[in-house]
Amino acid sequence: MLYLRKLILFLLALQAKQGADDKNFKPIEEMTGADTLIERPLATMVTKESDWLALWREHKEMIGDPPASPPGWTNYDAPPKVDFQKYVIVVYFGGQGKGVDGYQVVKVDTKGKTNVVQIAPHFFGSTVLSNSYGMWMFPRPKKPVELQLLVDVVNGEPQFRKLGEFAPPKVSAVPGRTGGGS
Repeated sequence: MLYLRKLILFLLALQAKQGADDKNFKPIEEMTGADTLIERPLATMVTKESDWLALWREHKEMIGDPPASPPGWTNYDAPPKVDFQKYVIVVYFGGQGKGVDGYQVVKVDTKGKTNVVQIAPHFFGSTVLSNSYGMWMFPRPKKPVELQLLVDVVNGEPQFRKLGEFAPPKVSAVPGRTGGGS
């Protein structure tokens, strides 16, 4: 009986620790719009700088490095700086569509051993064809991340479709370097 109590206490403590591992898994920064040059649906989690730069170049359709901005000016073509030892970027490109000018995070939750990020489109009353996207910076997760898109509301209940599930980034053996891909 004592062994069973110890086992239950151990399992409860382990479950509480797992829940606390990603308790701060909330978006820190957001970038969204309808001006990407990526015309296909794509959901990914970027975990390293080389993948971030490649994705950004495709997003802005750039060859080579982004142009430098004049002193004192903001360079809107340059990719935002990200410390991938601390953060990841969760990305969704919606592909070509009408009436959507971006996406927003509506809920972040933990379901079992997975962080679930639910997003919803921003709608605008236009029939103009656009390529919408959303990018969100999150703290590096310790659990897998599932990205879901709001697709309908039935009887007052939101209905989400799974866009992708991404493994937590791996830490490489080289200090200051991280593994994992987008």
